[in-house]
Amino acid sequence: MAVLPDDWAEPDSPAGTLVDLGWLALCLIGFGALALVEPLFFEVPLTTTRVVVSVLVGVPLAVALVGLFSESERVRTYWTGNATRRFVALFAFIMAMQLALRLAPGWTVLVTLATAVAAVPVRVAAYYRHRER
Repeated sequence: MAVLPDDWAEPDSPAGTLVDLGWLALCLIGFGALALVEPLFFEVPLTTTRVVVSVLVGVPLAVALVGLFSESERVRTYWTGNATRRFVALFAFIMAMQLALRLAPGWTVLVTLATAVAAVPVRVAAYYRHRER
């Protein structure tokens, strides 16, 4: 039994949509935990300005990322193709997130949370849009 369904990269795949929503939920749990237990790791100051700016950056980022991954055939082919390329891309992303957490921890946590929250309805809307085609 495969961990991922065969058609997981297709935007109209119910199983693929559930996989994406599961990863978003995991992201929300992880970064939400960082925001809640901040004194153990780093300070995440919650001011109105920081929250508004994080939402203003996170929402367009979520729309762009979900749009790119659900609309671009080239990106879907990249992710379903060679596993080594996928590993290298994910490793580079993880290292970039580590660097962002080191340089600007509060902003990184807040923008990532805003992006993950905004990506959930955008991914569901992309699923319904592609299902009706």
